[in-house]
Amino acid sequence: MLISPPFLPPRAADQTEDQWLEAAMPGGEPGNGAYPVSYNLGWHGGLHLTAPPRGNSGVELVRAIADGTVVYRRGSAEPPAPPEENAPLNYRGDAVTEAEAEYNHVPHWRKIRTPTGTGWVNLNAQGVRKFSDADFPHWRGWRLVEDAQGGDSLCSDPAILRELDGDHDDTITAEEAHTRLDSPEVKALLKKLICKFPTEWEAATIEARWGWLKQASPTNPEPMTEEQFQALRAHIEALAFWQQANLQVPQYDAQGQPSGGQPLPNAHWRFDPHCFI
Repeated sequence: MLISPPFLPPRAADQTEDQWLEAAMPGGEPGNGAYPVSYNLGWHGGLHLTAPPRGNSGVELVRAIADGTVVYRRGSAEPPAPPEENAPLNYRGDAVTEAEAEYNHVPHWRKIRTPTGTGWVNLNAQGVRKFSDADFPHWRGWRLVEDAQGGDSLCSDPAILRELDGDHDDTITAEEAHTRLDSPEVKALLKKLICKFPTEWEAATIEARWGWLKQASPTNPEPMTEEQFQALRAHIEALAFWQQANLQVPQYDAQGQPSGGQPLPNAHWRFDPHCFI
């Protein structure tokens, strides 16, 4: 699966990849489709994006991917390459060698930066552990947050709540939530959270997940009326697909043969789309 933004504006010569990605995915502000929580502390599993402008000719078109198939892409001015040029070097699957290489015994020296300067390290030396961004190391700010036990979509993670409690009185008001979620330091922290909470695409659990919106609280001082909640329910039901999809996790017996499937749990891990890409 090719992972990319849904929009592909031209990249300027002086743009870094991070700068281009921000330009390709505008939107996702707190209170308007931000990850991972809204102003009322409701969990939100993605970003609401706005199509970036395309010069003076409207906005960028969506580059859509459906079921792993690219159904729209920007055309290339380059002629198509021969099939072999698009394949791996060993595209015929030939056996290159039957010998089993022992790479861990071969020194692999890399120059790295440390807090006290630069130096050379043998990455294959005993006791040396190697990490990349794909390991989501904690010193880069990544942290797992699991909040699926209650079955609702109201954030109750203590670490997040502490960050939003500006005056540390164990109560988060709507004003505090607005101020803290808009602050650069909290935005930076939330972007590196990998969160697990109930799916938003299940119609059968709407009341359990969002019924708290009808109850007044410090972060929800203006609760929904029943009429407003029914309008929200209709909106969610129009988008929900969980029951219809009936997603299954394949199961295998002791011999590795398929033995049916089990329903995919309705709580999943989520990433900030910018950071994941």
